Amino acid sequence: MNKVFVLFILLSLGFLLTGCQTNVDNEPDPSEMVKISIFLPNDQYRASLSYQVPKDVRFLPLIPTTEIEGYTFVGYQDYRGYPITEYTTSSDTMAIYAIYTVNEHTLYFHVNGGVEMAPMTFKYTETIETNDFIPTKENHTFLGWFKDEAMTQPIGIFFAEDNDVHIYAKWTLNE
Repeated sequence: MNKVFVLFILLSLGFLLTGCQTNVDNEPDPSEMVKISIFLPNDQYRASLSYQVPKDVRFLPLIPTTEIEGYTFVGYQDYRGYPITEYTTSSDTMAIYAIYTVNEHTLYFHVNGGVEMAPMTFKYTETIETNDFIPTKENHTFLGWFKDEAMTQPIGIFFAEDNDVHIYAKWTLNE
């Protein structure tokens, strides 16, 4: 009788486990997923990333934001320009566009005794010709701009960096 009871328990447990089959790999059912393609602003929105996300689920929390040096991520929009919000869901394949703004920084002129010059705002994408900004100092000749206070690194043109920039004027006394 014990053997029959144990056999009954084992068979019942086997049927129970077979009837409750789950996806052991935790792979989502492909029919329950949608493809979200994200177009980045590089090369006029030709670069894209794709993610598979569950249908009808708020997908923005599932998608990492792509960092682009010199730019700040603003958000996403659809092809019509409508914003994609944290509440947006999709039941079908969807293309969204990442929106970024160019970072702005300040160029500070340290004139070292010359007539003060107002700081200048520049965008990360700009090239700055520092020799376009010539300070004046009584009885002195301007020798140029330098990256460092010790005036060992001359700078004539710089490609905008993703931070504020300080440049230093070097002078020679007129005789």
